[in-house]
Amino acid sequence: MIQSDSILNAVFSLYAERKAKAEEVAYKINNALEKNQPYTNLRYQIKGLSLEICKAEFEQNEELANKLKQEREEKKQQLKQLLLALNLTENSLKPNYVCKKCNDSAHLQDGSLCSCFFETLATVTQGILGLNEINLPTFDDYIANDKDSKKLKSLFLSYVEKFPPETVKNLIFLGSTGTGKTFSAGCIASAIKSANNTVIYLSATKLGEVFLRYHTASFGDKRAIYDLLTNCDLLVIDDLGTEPVYKNVTTEYLTAFLSERLSGGKPFIITTNLELEEIKTRYNDRVLSRLSGKESAIIKFTGKDLRRKN
Repeated sequence: MIQSDSILNAVFSLYAERKAKAEEVAYKINNALEKNQPYTNLRYQIKGLSLEICKAEFEQNEELANKLKQEREEKKQQLKQLLLALNLTENSLKPNYVCKKCNDSAHLQDGSLCSCFFETLATVTQGILGLNEINLPTFDDYIANDKDSKKLKSLFLSYVEKFPPETVKNLIFLGSTGTGKTFSAGCIASAIKSANNTVIYLSATKLGEVFLRYHTASFGDKRAIYDLLTNCDLLVIDDLGTEPVYKNVTTEYLTAFLSERLSGGKPFIITTNLELEEIKTRYNDRVLSRLSGKESAIIKFTGKDLRRKN
């Protein structure tokens, strides 16, 4: 049983590392500049001029204030040129945070979570679950040399172009091994991902492992896994039906996650060697109904392998 929020702990550790690294770099630069006499002299002179300007303005001596402001601006330009000579800018003296909105703290000034937190959470969750980047095929590899394959390719390209689709959101690919289901799903996924959409692509076996992790996870980690699988722009499950079926886990969570994506209008693509009746037998009526609803297009692959021939 996983007791701690390991995913959340990893996320906040990453934020702490980012913040510390940015501040350490800025500290080292400023510390080195403090040993540069021309730099410290200019900084001291600018500070002194600012005080004199305040005094002149308080005494309503506008002529003197303007003269001092001009002198201060000249000193600032000298300071700027000095930094350029050292391959630095004024921004180099400040921590270069990854997120400028929250300064790598994960929280905004009002205490709410920064938008970058949810992006970081998704990335860390993927890494911990082992859903690392995989090499997906592209439509450049898609050889359409007959009427049926050309029709399929045109259909898939239309799906990508209109993504996210308004009516038929989900694609269910049925067919035996070697007919191009996985290849086609990969082409669609890579094209949608290249358009800056978030895509989670995983095998049914890997999904089973994720479900087991979810089943034993703490509340915080459950939330992170749940958000990853339900909020990504496209979820692709490859080879559904090849994974082990775990009691009180596989069917229950598959039903729940598909239901959540359907209710949220989030598309999914599923490939399987099973026929519809076999899906019903292996899982239940509810899984079948979620795959064969009005928002899904069931496509039967019967032809030759669509992958590029060497």
